Amino acid sequence: MPILQVAFVQASPKEIHVYSGQSLYTAVSNAMPGDTIVIHEGIYCENYLIVRKPLKIIGADRDRVILDGKGLGGFGIYVIGTKNVEIANLTIRNFGVDNIAISGYRISGISIVNSENILVRNCHLYNDTSMSADLARGSTIGVYSSSNVTIVNCIIHRSECEAVGIFSSSKCLVANCEISRSSVGIVLPSSTETTIMNCSITDYYLPLGENPFHGVEAGIQLVGSKNNLITGCSIYRSMIGLVFDRSPNNTVKGCCVNKTLYGIQFFYNSSDNTVLFCNLLNNSKAIEVYWSQGINVHYSNIYGNRHGVKSGTMVNATHNWWGDPSGPYHESKNQKGKGDKIDADVLFEPWLTSPFEKTRETENNFSTIMGMITIIIFVAITLVAVAFSAFLKKSERALSSFHYQAPSSGSSP
Repeated sequence: MPILQVAFVQASPKEIHVYSGQSLYTAVSNAMPGDTIVIHEGIYCENYLIVRKPLKIIGADRDRVILDGKGLGGFGIYVIGTKNVEIANLTIRNFGVDNIAISGYRISGISIVNSENILVRNCHLYNDTSMSADLARGSTIGVYSSSNVTIVNCIIHRSECEAVGIFSSSKCLVANCEISRSSVGIVLPSSTETTIMNCSITDYYLPLGENPFHGVEAGIQLVGSKNNLITGCSIYRSMIGLVFDRSPNNTVKGCCVNKTLYGIQFFYNSSDNTVLFCNLLNNSKAIEVYWSQGINVHYSNIYGNRHGVKSGTMVNATHNWWGDPSGPYHESKNQKGKGDKIDADVLFEPWLTSPFEKTRETENNFSTIMGMITIIIFVAITLVAVAFSAFLKKSERALSSFHYQAPSSGSSP
């Protein structure tokens, strides 16, 4: 009897083209894993585009392909429980409602939930503030319980909540993004091993009014997050530049914080954080530390601020330029210093006598020095271990060569 053999062959990925007047929802629903959906010029007034499979959703022209939520209070693109999704070349506007969440996830223009290896690139996301009440005032991008999510080359503005929120996620990247006129630029609650790189954050969502700083509530905010890197970012005219709340072991490198009330804040056990190669200029307080230990600030330019470092705990701030060759003003240790004022518990000697200019060589030298220190410590520990091992062997040989001979009977002791 012949045996019927059935072979299951997965169809090759294909392109699905969507034109103005056609349904994006239908295209996403009918697509197979690995397909590419190409969206052509037009305004698509749809929401709740749920993506549960690997897909590429690509606009033909970022400025002419527009997803408009019209302030109806829904999600825009909702990626959940999948991997290998790419979203690119789209304008996404007017999604979300301020402070309203569904299943714990704040309504956003793009929401990424329980997913990995997701790429969002070259998108323009914003909300139209002319709409009434709380319509279209939610987040623009929200990432939840996900990993390896990359958000790159995006323009994001007019978000009543955070422009980008990365919640309980790891190994994410936000790079080369321009964020403006949003309540909070980028927020990381309970996230690890995430990099924020070369982003520009400026201005405030509300009318300027009498606020001299025009400030966002916070440019970048970490809450309960650790082992993250913030590098090459610029934060201008905000209430707080960077704020670390219960967030230890993070690094800020090569950033510029200008014209804020508080340049960088560390509080509530945000210990062992490091600031390197930064420019902290024209702020009310460049650095403020509360209830946090082990804060290190080195090779940075800190000047033009009303207060350079304000802290009730010890801060290691050596090798910085304070705006004058005489160094910072310290009430007991450097009363002749004409640079920014620092508090009593700040270590500042030695200081730089000219502005610091970071070069790749400098950074490499710093890394080399730290590497050498690590090597020296390792070698020292190794030598101690070797010496101790040799001592034990010598002791064992001495013991093995020692023979106890009991006295013969009748002999005197």
